[in-house]
Amino acid sequence: MAASTIHGRHHTGHNEGLQATQLSRDLGQIAELIELCFSAQMDAGGRSAVREMKMLSSLGPLLWPLTLFNGTAFGLGLGYVWREGGRVIGNVSLYRGGRHPWLGPGFLIANVAVLPEYRRRGIARAMMIETLRLAQQKQGRWVSLQVEADNAGAIALYRELGFEQLETISQWTTGYFRPTVLPTPHDEWPVRIRRRGEVDAEMDLIYNRARVGAIAWTRPIAQGAVQEMASNVLLGTNKEHWGVFDPDDGGRLLGVLWIDVINWVSVRLTLFFDPALEDPNGRRALLSRTLRLAHLQGRRIQIETAAHDDPVDEVLISNGFRKVRTLVLMRKQLED
Repeated sequence: MAASTIHGRHHTGHNEGLQATQLSRDLGQIAELIELCFSAQMDAGGRSAVREMKMLSSLGPLLWPLTLFNGTAFGLGLGYVWREGGRVIGNVSLYRGGRHPWLGPGFLIANVAVLPEYRRRGIARAMMIETLRLAQQKQGRWVSLQVEADNAGAIALYRELGFEQLETISQWTTGYFRPTVLPTPHDEWPVRIRRRGEVDAEMDLIYNRARVGAIAWTRPIAQGAVQEMASNVLLGTNKEHWGVFDPDDGGRLLGVLWIDVINWVSVRLTLFFDPALEDPNGRRALLSRTLRLAHLQGRRIQIETAAHDDPVDEVLISNGFRKVRTLVLMRKQLED
C-alpha cells in the first residue's frame, strides 16, 4: 500500500518516518510546523492557539494525563506526524466531528502540513491514507476537511483519495463597524428573528441546501448550534438567528444569518442562503436588515458567506469588509 511503501522507504529509526501523534513528544514541533506553513492564513484566534500549543508543550511529562483523559485535546491528540532527523516535518490532525443528522458520526481533518523542502515526496498522501484508516477504525461514517481554494495540489490529492468537493466559502472581516452604504431593505422580503417552531426548517435549509457539507468556521455544525439562541448581558454575549422568508410560498425559510456576539468587541456572523433564492434583493434584504442592528455597531465583525455571491459581496465591500480567505469544503464517506 502507498503508506506502507513510503514509510518503509523513509524509515531510518524507531522515531522516524510515519508516526502516530504523541502530544507529549510532538506538540511543540507541530505548533512550529503549523506556524511555518499557515502563518499567512492565520487570524488572531489561530495565532493564539499556536501560542497555547507552545506553552502546553513546555509542560513535558505533565501532558501524559492530558493525552490519556482526552485523546482529541486541541484537535491534535489523534492523527499522524512524519519525522525526519528527530524533527516533525509533516502533520495531519484528526478530531471528532460530532454526529451529522443524516450521515451519522464523523471526523474532521485539519492541519495537513508538510515543510516546503519535503514536499512532492508523497508524505502528505501517506499521512492522509493512515488518517482515513484511523477514522474508519474509530467507527467514523464520514471525514471532512477544508482547504484553501488556491491550493490546487492539495485539492487534487484529496480528490484522488475519494473526497467530494461540496461548497466554496469566503471569510470576511472589518474593523470597528459602522455601516456606510447599506441598501434599503425591500419590504416584499420579510426578515425577522427565527422562531422556536422553525428549527426544523432551519435544519433543512442548512444541511440540505445552504451548507450540505455541514461545516462553518472550519468546525462541524452541531445540531445544538442550530437550536441555540441566548444572551448574557454581563458578558456582552448574544446569539441570534435571523431569517429571510419567501412571501409567495407560505413563508418558506430561504436564508439565515447567525449572529454570535462573542464579547463587547467581537462579533461573528455566518450566512446561509438557499441556492433557490435567486432574487438579489432577497439576499440583500437579510444582510442589510441585520447589519443595521444596534448591538453590531462599533464592534469588529467577521462573516462567513458562500463564495462568489455578488449581491452579498457588493454589500460587504461597500461597507468596509475585506476578504481574508476562500476555502473549499470537501467530504469523503467511509465504508462500513
